[in-house]
Amino acid sequence: MAKENTSTPPSGVKAKKGKRILYFDLLTIVSCFAVVTLHCNGYVHTYHGDFAWSRSLVFEVLFFFAVPVFFMMTGANNMGYRRKYTTKVFLKRRMKKLLIPFVAWSLFVYLYRNGQNGSPFDFLQAFMGNEIVSIYWFFFAIISLTIAMPILSLLAEKEEGVKYLICAALIFISVVPAVCALLNIPWSLSFTIPVATYTVMYAMLGYYLANNDLDKRIRYLIYAGAIFSLVLRYAFTWFSSTSTGQLDRTLFSYEYFTAMLPAVAMFLLFKNINWDGGFFERHAKTVTAISGCAFGIYLIHILILQDIVFVTLGWSAASWRVSILCPFLIFFVSLVIIKIMQKIPVLKELVP
Repeated sequence: MAKENTSTPPSGVKAKKGKRILYFDLLTIVSCFAVVTLHCNGYVHTYHGDFAWSRSLVFEVLFFFAVPVFFMMTGANNMGYRRKYTTKVFLKRRMKKLLIPFVAWSLFVYLYRNGQNGSPFDFLQAFMGNEIVSIYWFFFAIISLTIAMPILSLLAEKEEGVKYLICAALIFISVVPAVCALLNIPWSLSFTIPVATYTVMYAMLGYYLANNDLDKRIRYLIYAGAIFSLVLRYAFTWFSSTSTGQLDRTLFSYEYFTAMLPAVAMFLLFKNINWDGGFFERHAKTVTAISGCAFGIYLIHILILQDIVFVTLGWSAASWRVSILCPFLIFFVSLVIIKIMQKIPVLKELVP
C-alpha cells in the first residue's frame, strides 16, 4: 500500500517542500476504508440471489476503486524517487517496509492457525501459494511493482514514453479485452504488452495525473465514464448472475475499464478539490496520523473480521451488521490497535 508522501511532491501537486500532500493522505484513508468495506461484503462472491447479495454487490461495485488507487498512489509517490534517493536507498527502504511485515504477519497467522502441525516447508509452500491470508496477494503485486520501479523511474523522465505506454495499456489491457468479454468476442490473453501489466498501468496513471492537470472537460468526461462503469458493472453482474443462478465474474477484474475509470475519477476528484483552509487542512496532523496507519490496518483487519466477527461473535456474512456496521467498527478498532503497536519498540517495525 502506498504510504510515503513526505519530501518533495510531484511537480503537479500543490504542496510545500517537505510537507505531506493532503489529498494523498485523504485518498489513502478513503481507499483503506474501502478495502475494509469490500472484505466485509465478501458475501457477494457467491451468488445467493437474496437482498443481502444485492446489497453486497452495491458495496462491491462502489468501493472496487480501492486497490487500483493504491497502485496509482504507488506510482505517484515512487516513480520520481530519483529526485530524492539513489536506487539502492529506495529499494532498501521500500523492501524493508514491505517484506518484513508481509513475512512476519504471514508467519504469525500460519503458526496461530496450524500450531505444532506446521513445518518450515509447509509454511514456505503456503506462503508462496498465497494460502495463508488470501488478501495478502497485494504484497506480491506491490513488491513486483517496486522491483520494476527503477526502470519505470527512467521512463518517468520521458513524458512521451509515459503517455504512449499509458495509452497502449488502456487500449489493450483495460478497454478492448473488457469489451470483448462483455460481447463474448474471442480475445487472446497472450496478446498483452510485455512491458506493462495492469499494475504498471495504474502506477503510470497515478504518476502522470499527479504531475499534470487535465482540462475540466476531460475530467468531467472521466467522471461520466466512471458513473457509467459503475452502473454497467452492477447491472451486468446482477442480471447475468440472476439469469444463470451463478455469479458472473466477468467484470470482477482490476484490469477492465469498469475498474479503471472509477479509480481515475476518484484520484482526480481528490486532486482537484480545493482543500486550502478547510477542515482537513486544519486537522492535517490527524489526517497524517490516520493515513500512516493504513498499511497496518490492511494487515490486520481481515483477521479481526474472520476470527472475531465470524468465529467469536458468530455473525453471518449476510448480516447487515457485517455489511454496513462492521466496516466502521473494524476500521476504528484496527486503527487503535495499529496506533498502539506503532508506539511499542519492535512491534512498530511490523506496522510501518
